[in-house]
Amino acid sequence: MSTYSNNIPQPDDDPTDSQNLILDNFKAIFNAQNRNHVDFNDINNSGRHEVVELKEQTADPTTITGFGDLFVRDDSGTQNLYFLDDASNLSQLTNNFKEDDIGFIIFPGGLQFKWGKATALQESTQFIPYDTTDFGSKTINVQVTVNKVDTAGRVVMLDQNIPFTIEGFNVVNNNDGNDIEFFWLAIGI
Repeated sequence: MSTYSNNIPQPDDDPTDSQNLILDNFKAIFNAQNRNHVDFNDINNSGRHEVVELKEQTADPTTITGFGDLFVRDDSGTQNLYFLDDASNLSQLTNNFKEDDIGFIIFPGGLQFKWGKATALQESTQFIPYDTTDFGSKTINVQVTVNKVDTAGRVVMLDQNIPFTIEGFNVVNNNDGNDIEFFWLAIGI
C-alpha cells in the first residue's frame, strides 16, 4: 500500500524530482477508492459501494443540522449499528440477538420486544421486572403463558388493576398451594 504525501508537488518543485511522490499519491488514492467500492474503471457503477465498513466509535458523534449519522458502537463486546438524527434522536438499529430464556431485541424505528421466564408465588400479586433493560418510554403490551398446566388448573394472569410500567408488570397467582413458573413477552418503545 502506498503512502499519501500532502502538498505534492510544490510550486517550485521540478516534476521529475516529485514524480515518485506523485505516483505514490495516485496509487494511494486508487487503493483507497477501490476498498469496498466497485472497480474504479467501472463507468456504469463508479462511486458505488460493494460493502460498507464502519469503524467502531468510542463516543456518539456530535449532531450537525441537516445531517444524520450512521455509526457503530461497542455494546459490551458486540458492535451495534446506530442512527443519530440532527435533533440528537438516537436509534439503535441492531443488537446481539440470542435464543435464550431472557432477552430483548430492538427493531429499526425503536419498537422493542423483551421476554423472560419468572415464577409467580402462591396466593400473591407481585411485580415482575424486565430482566433486561427498561423500555425507553412506554410498555404497549405484555403477554404471560404458564409453563405447565395441570389438572389443578393453575393460572397466572396480569393484574388488570395495576398498569404496566416501563420497568415491568404485575401478575396474580390465586393458587393456594403452588408457585407457578411462566413465560412473558413484552412489547414497547
